[in-house]
Amino acid sequence: MGLPITDATTLNLSVGSSAGYLTSRGTQTRETDGEIDTTDRERESDRFRIAGSATLRTQMARDMWHALTYRRGIRGGFNSALEEFDTWNYRISYTGGEVGIQVYSRYTAVEPTLDSDTKYTDWRNGIRITYPLTRVVTLVGSTEYAIRDNKSYAGTDDESDDSVGDVEEAENSSDYDTWTSRLGTSFGLTKKINFNTYIQHYERIGDDQDLEFTRDTFAANLVFSHQF
Repeated sequence: MGLPITDATTLNLSVGSSAGYLTSRGTQTRETDGEIDTTDRERESDRFRIAGSATLRTQMARDMWHALTYRRGIRGGFNSALEEFDTWNYRISYTGGEVGIQVYSRYTAVEPTLDSDTKYTDWRNGIRITYPLTRVVTLVGSTEYAIRDNKSYAGTDDESDDSVGDVEEAENSSDYDTWTSRLGTSFGLTKKINFNTYIQHYERIGDDQDLEFTRDTFAANLVFSHQF
């Protein structure tokens, strides 16, 4: 639903619901009187959340606009079956002349449904620039800095003080930053076929040395797109 606020500003709203039924199985370890006891556990739960988004968009000039978006919902997780998330996103875009520039900042708070996963937040800030080299070749460059902040260990609802619990993985217990930079080209072979190439440098810095690494990637993709 779109609501005009002023001649240049529009508020877009959407609302719905997300539901999920989860069955989780695992083991729980407890220490009692110096002895360690391991038992199998199975838990079932229903998840129902109101989902939706709101975007406030303003056309600042003919070639420039900015927008603030809030989005809430449930999505598939990496370790957990589901993740509940809240996202705030700000974007400002300029597409005048030959150069296209978009700057963004996105903050996401996530609560996984798996007990052994921690709550976490992601704060991503980046810029993307496009520049046409020829009529069919476009230079595309981007850089993004992301900050992962893991919250305290989620634990289980029925754990007690004498519970040893599961050993936390580094990605669930340690904070880390990631810097990703990419430079590539896009070739418009036809109206529906693009050939894209890029080189990407990925660097991670973390509280835990096991999380730190660098990676350089070169890729070439042939993309066919068609709108039905």
